[in-house]
Amino acid sequence: MLKNGYFIDDIIQITIGNIKKILLSENIYNGEYNFDAMLEGVDQLAIDFEEADDKEAVLNYFIFALSTLIYYFVAEIESSLDGVCEDIIEFYRNIAQNDYFEIHEINGVMLSTDQTNEIENNQLLLKEKNYQEKDLEYAKNVIDWSLVKI
Repeated sequence: MLKNGYFIDDIIQITIGNIKKILLSENIYNGEYNFDAMLEGVDQLAIDFEEADDKEAVLNYFIFALSTLIYYFVAEIESSLDGVCEDIIEFYRNIAQNDYFEIHEINGVMLSTDQTNEIENNQLLLKEKNYQEKDLEYAKNVIDWSLVKI
């Protein structure tokens, strides 16, 4: 658990539960995937940032990553994979930043360069950046996604 109370697993489990409902609906898979319906369903999970609490705002980045990944399968544009990685990194960056605010009792939104660098060097964020780089390298070399085992 991070000091600010975010349980990453809880955030992901909430999203996965909602995503399963969408992906298991009849209009998503009927012999083949309906990616447009999938995108529409996932996009409905996002919450307007102005109305979102902290946890919902962080959750949006995870939803954006999933939406970008689905878009990759729709458009088959390799650069979409970069967007997936960026969205996931932003998810972890936001968690690290919120944790930093709480630890240092910061209520404002302007950070110094040193503060920004400290957030960017958060171990959770650095670890995820490393994972995303490896995943991106792997994904860009996949020729037939039907052969990939999850």
